[in-house]
Amino acid sequence: MMLGMMLKDKEVSPVYVKGDLEEYCKLIRCSSIEAPCRAIGGRRMTIICDEEGLLKKDLRTSAVCDDACEKLVGTLIILGLPDSDGNLTELKVGDINAANRAIDDDGVLHYSIRS
Repeated sequence: MMLGMMLKDKEVSPVYVKGDLEEYCKLIRCSSIEAPCRAIGGRRMTIICDEEGLLKKDLRTSAVCDDACEKLVGTLIILGLPDSDGNLTELKVGDINAANRAIDDDGVLHYSIRS
């Protein structure tokens, strides 16, 4: 099991995941995911999100990019970068601290496409 963070309904909580597609889809309540690597608080991490989230009704912004016109909606799972085999890794303590600092008072995560 890998330690990650879940941002759901503007609330942050730790989450332990096995790391398979079915589990991510169930947690996020979607049928397909996207997993972009982005800089959060100056550290590179992976944000797992609903690939078709922007096409749904009742959009709830969960994350915004500070240096590009990009936003993510719905439930997010934050994990570490992929290892040399392409498998996502768990967050380190420094990653968790950086991610917590990147969440504003409204519960929205701020990230960057640049490192």
